[in-house]
Amino acid sequence: MSDGREVLSKVLIDADNDAINRRDDDEISTTCPSESEASPRTTRCSSEVESSHPSSGESTNDALRKLKQKLRAKTDRDRQAWLRLQHEDLVRGERAIQQKLQREVLERSQQDANARRLQAEVAHERGHIVAAGQEKDDIKERMAGRDRQQGELCRAMQQKEGTRASLQVDLHREQQALAERQRAEQERQRRIREEQERRYREEQRRLYERHYTRCIGG
Repeated sequence: MSDGREVLSKVLIDADNDAINRRDDDEISTTCPSESEASPRTTRCSSEVESSHPSSGESTNDALRKLKQKLRAKTDRDRQAWLRLQHEDLVRGERAIQQKLQREVLERSQQDANARRLQAEVAHERGHIVAAGQEKDDIKERMAGRDRQQGELCRAMQQKEGTRASLQVDLHREQQALAERQRAEQERQRRIREEQERRYREEQRRLYERHYTRCIGG
């Protein structure tokens, strides 16, 4: 920044020197006529060079040269003052630019810090979301496992119910078959008893007849 200011100051000084030299030459050539000219404008030139009026031993060219030197000295002072003002303006401008750059750097740093903080918060929230999603998936998996277990239990119970119903049907058939066998056995026993009773009565009848016949005959 300081190198650029020095270059700018040098360019301004050179440009001012060239402009001042050309202006002084033009002013002297236009405002101060030569000795051969006779014009009322000579009063202006004589008033400007009153302090440098040629003495008895000086020529008009010497007086003009002194006047030119005085004018250059005055313009040099004005130029130096103007350059000082320009330099101060440059310094103030440089300071303002540096302050602005510092503020921008500070703001950028603050923005970067805020961005990093937001990124960290987003990452933290994303971690919570991922964890919640994983927990949700785990809950779904556990619920699916419970549903599978309940389905298997229901199928097992249905199978048991089917087996139990089948067993009940088989038991009922067995009970009916047993009842039939018992009735058949009872019927057989009844017939046997009836046959035994019939034989017993028949035998008793024969015995009675034999005894009766023997008694009559004897």
